[in-house]
Amino acid sequence: MDRYFLRSSRVGFRPWSKSDLPLALALWGDPAVTRWIGGPWNEPQVRERLDQEIRSMHARGIQYWPIFLLTTGEHLGCCGLRPYPGDDLTLELGVHLRRDFWGAGLALESARTVIQHGFETLGARSLFAGHNPGNESSRRLVARLGFRYLRDAQRRGMQIIAVDPRRSELASRADVHLQVRPGEDPTLLAGMVRVILEEDLCDRAFVAAHLEGVSELRAAVAGFTPDYVESRAGVPADFVQKAARLFARGPRGAAVAATGVNMAPRPDVTTHLVCALNSLCGRFNREGEEVANPGVLAPLRPRHAEVVPPREIWGKGYRSRFRGLGEFMGEMPINVFADEVLTPGPGQIKALISVGGNPVVAFPDQRRVIEAMQAL
Repeated sequence: MDRYFLRSSRVGFRPWSKSDLPLALALWGDPAVTRWIGGPWNEPQVRERLDQEIRSMHARGIQYWPIFLLTTGEHLGCCGLRPYPGDDLTLELGVHLRRDFWGAGLALESARTVIQHGFETLGARSLFAGHNPGNESSRRLVARLGFRYLRDAQRRGMQIIAVDPRRSELASRADVHLQVRPGEDPTLLAGMVRVILEEDLCDRAFVAAHLEGVSELRAAVAGFTPDYVESRAGVPADFVQKAARLFARGPRGAAVAATGVNMAPRPDVTTHLVCALNSLCGRFNREGEEVANPGVLAPLRPRHAEVVPPREIWGKGYRSRFRGLGEFMGEMPINVFADEVLTPGPGQIKALISVGGNPVVAFPDQRRVIEAMQAL
């Protein structure tokens, strides 16, 4: 069996294990390697870092994997990915190379392999890489890999509105940080939509050509005044207004939401209001603009500047024996899984294949899920 799960032309990748402590010490115990990441590290710190990588692999299937020269088996260092808190589809790239292998292009080769693996195999939506401003070689590597600096875009005029209960790294760099109470994202977004409608900040031409139901939306958000949003969501009224005006003024940019809000109360309302913000302000690609992510595996095809009618993504196809629930984006809703396993009759689920997941932790109604898992 191949010891490497991932390869480039010169480099092999495999997961860390407890027995790799000597390799970890040779890498992270070298002050030259850890100079820009908080070193020098002593042995307990290296042990903790190794344990951290192993935990990440068990929990998420990613880590800064140890890398080896294919021709000799020599340990080169590590290169891999780590999760970004609050967004499962955004990953951070990192590479640490032993000093004996600096200057041979191995960091660039390894990083390119991991980037391809992240997008094509792991399904990442975006990757980012950080480095200490004093590390010139790291800066050159990041530039050769094609990363663009957030602060450079801000220097060119881009402005960022971050909605996050925490003061995360992105929030600390944002022009406006809306520190919303957890679970109150819909309240905040409804308030921003109200400001845009009340102050007539919409893209009038886009709204007239493509939108319906604007009067109904206006009525639905009428009660979400800035003062009400402040009392409920904890965001100062003037910040709500400032963010709404900044977003509407654009002229480009978009509102996006990630996995975090999907785990909070009323995620469907949050997603709907994000779409409303983008629609009211016409934040869609126009003819002649670049398509940021045309896809990696699918064949290239023309992208037309046109409005696509809505399509049903739930309630279709196969129907559950319980509540008549249908498919959602090609998958069955998991809230009836235990019933489907535990209830005899035609169509009863008798087996489950789990790939890189933990159903007992992830599925709702844990006690009943455990009962169902034991019945398989």
